[in-house]
Formats: sequence, C-alpha cells, structure tokens
Amino acid sequence: MGTAVKVLWGPASLADWTISGDQNYDLDDADDKVAIAFAIPWDGTIEKVGFYIDVFNGAPPDYKVTIETLAADGHPSGADYGGSAFGGFTPAGVGWLWVALGTNATVAAGDLVAAVVGPQAVAPTPANSIDIGVQALGSDSGSPVYKQFSTGWATVSGRPPIAVQYDDGTVYGLAAISCEGETFDVADTPDEMGCKFIVPADMVCYGARVGFNSAIANASWEVRLYNAADAVIASMTVDDEDKALRDQNWHDAFWDEVTLTAAATYRLTLRATHATAIIKPGRVTFPDADSRDAMPEGPRWTGTERTDLGAWTDTALEQGYMAIWVNDITFAGGDGGAEPMAGLLVG
Repeated sequence: MGTAVKVLWGPASLADWTISGDQNYDLDDADDKVAIAFAIPWDGTIEKVGFYIDVFNGAPPDYKVTIETLAADGHPSGADYGGSAFGGFTPAGVGWLWVALGTNATVAAGDLVAAVVGPQAVAPTPANSIDIGVQALGSDSGSPVYKQFSTGWATVSGRPPIAVQYDDGTVYGLAAISCEGETFDVADTPDEMGCKFIVPADMVCYGARVGFNSAIANASWEVRLYNAADAVIASMTVDDEDKALRDQNWHDAFWDEVTLTAAATYRLTLRATHATAIIKPGRVTFPDADSRDAMPEGPRWTGTERTDLGAWTDTALEQGYMAIWVNDITFAGGDGGAEPMAGLLVG
C-alpha cells in the first residue's frame, strides 16, 4: 500500500529559497562579528563552529568562535552557552575552517543560541584581516537567522554558510564552500549537470524542481530524468528562459508519471540546448561528507555532469540544488517502513 501524498524530495526540499552570488563580510576592526542564531536541534555536545574564509589580507591576528545565549532582543548576548568556552584560531588562508571550542557546549534541544565568529583582543585592520563568506542559500526568514555586528547587532536576510558540529560528526547549519553553481551553454564542457541519487522506497515521480543562480534571456534547457541504464525515462523542455524563470529562482518541470524502484540509481539533470545564452543552475559544494549529509537527503544525492552525452563524472561533495516531485511512496515494510526519507516537502 503506497502513501498517497504529493511531496518534494531531495536537496531543494528546503522551501522558499534563493541562491545569492558570492558575498562576504569584512572582519577588519575590533567590533566586527558574524553569527547565526538558531534553535538547538538535538541534545548532545557541540564541539566546533565552521565557516568559510573568503578573503585573506596580510597577517591577520587571532580570532575566536563562541556559542552564546540569546539576549531578549534575539541577538547574541555575549554569554557562553552550555558550559562552553571560546575557541581561538589564527587564520592561515582562504577556505572552509572548523574551529574547536575551548570547552565543548552541552546542549539541549530547543534552546535558542548563536554561533559567533569575531576577533580576539588584538584588533584586525583592513590590511590584516579576513572576510567571512556569506553567500546565502535559503529563505530570507526562518532559522538559522543571519546576524552581523558593526556598531551593533543587526539581522540580515539569507542563510550563510556558518554551521556547528556535534562530537559525533553531525552538522547543523549550512556548511558549504560555495553556493554559486557554474554557467554553461550547449557548446561548453560540461553541457549537462545535475545529481545522481538513490531512492529508498518505491515511488511515483511526476516532475522535478530545479534551482538556478541565474539564466540569460532566451536561454533554453531540458530537465531530464535517467534510469541506471542511462535511458531518459522522463523529460521536459523549456524553450525560452523568459517563460519559465525569474533570476535566482527555481523552475518546476512536470511529466507523465514514472515509477522509481527502491535502491535503484537515477540521475536528474539540466541539459543546455541554446548555443549562446547561458544558464547557471544552483550547485552547492561541501568541505566534507558530514557537511553534505546535513542537507536534505544529502547521503543519497551527489553531483553529476557530462559533455555531449558522454561518460558521467560524479562528485561526492557536490549537489545540484534540485529535487523530484513524488507520490505513492511504498516502503519495503509497508507505510512507515524502517528507512526514513528526511528531505520531504509536502506539496
């Protein structure tokens, strides 16, 4: 007996999202800080705060990470949470960085806290400082909430790549090196990008959602669904970007229902069909497998690409920002079977 509910399954089941271009925030004086405010998702022990250093200037002084309680105004209070103590670090260059707390935080699900990155006692300067990457993936509202401090705390739209890690490796937040994606057209290498994925249950697929950073006017593309034998089992063609897409948004493609089989491998891709107008599908790159697995269905969806219908190249630490619309989900043990589907958005 299948579950007759329409759901969006995959990385793009994060609702109400956009993907911005590369942005950063300068931590170049004594007051500058960045943070995410969020509700603790699980009881346990948080031992690290992670973030992306986008720009490295000169010889920066030491910085620190903290887990703090929230003040009455919803901003970081400056008080350490859960028995934690700050973790210090000396920047060494650009890239993703996990910084261990000086003392781990013992955390309780539902508590409202902030993960904060800022300078220590020696103030940075514009010539000797770092910029934290804050390219956003996610809605302008909801949790985690992005915060910046200059002369005071301010709430900023988006969901930047700042995350926390528990002592068992579990990650909460967006731990991403890039949310930018890659531009291409039919003449480029590659000219087809997307995700390889494995379904955990029998299900019926009737469409897909594909996310874009941007697309040039008049661009055209195909959304394709392949089976493990590399046969196209469903597709939809968009012949003009103006009909389908608003910049930094998504497109829902629909087709006749096809049945997907539990434990089978499939590929969902965007294939350019225009010779000059480019498309830029959303693509997220992760620093490690734990960070990828924090995304909806992260262990089951990984990046894939190819050129001129040739051999596929799969990249484990990337995901195209996409998902499939499904119905009639049947687990091996019946409804509510043993293996969950984490990345679900009910339609």
